[in-house]
Amino acid sequence: MVSLKLWLPVIPSSASKSESKVSVNPVYVPSPPNRELRTPHSGYHFDGTTRKFFEDWYFKVPIPERRQSFCFVYAVENPAFKRKLTPLEVAHYGPRFTGVGTQILGADDKYIGQCSEESQNFWGSRHELALGNTFIAKKGMQPPSKEVPPQEFNSKVLEGFQVTPLWHQGFMRDDGRF
Repeated sequence: MVSLKLWLPVIPSSASKSESKVSVNPVYVPSPPNRELRTPHSGYHFDGTTRKFFEDWYFKVPIPERRQSFCFVYAVENPAFKRKLTPLEVAHYGPRFTGVGTQILGADDKYIGQCSEESQNFWGSRHELALGNTFIAKKGMQPPSKEVPPQEFNSKVLEGFQVTPLWHQGFMRDDGRF
């Protein structure tokens, strides 16, 4: 099993090669509402119905100096059903996958992924590019239901993620499904 802990703050592109060896201490800033530059089509589009539904988010990070790139992919399917469908639900609604997944597609075509057939710990903002999921909460902790400061996220989430236009944070364990 492979695991990955990540945080991705916005890093100025003006950093020189000599500066790139310096340790970077990320500075978290909550997503400001009504900012001038917004991601087009921001927001989670699920309408609450039981119709078949999926939505995914893709973030590509190019590294031109290395002629490589990697990307983060987050997805939710059929969130009207918070857990895997029962036989009765399958008979009524038809077969469908439920849950949340995340993948990191790395350099040299390497990747890891984690999925859950449950979506009760997924959250997405209706009006901003902000989403997250808790695969496993820390013992006795309630998973976040919105963007939270990194320290709070780390205190509540053992495996999961939170994503905004300015911040990617989380820990995932490759479950071998991909």
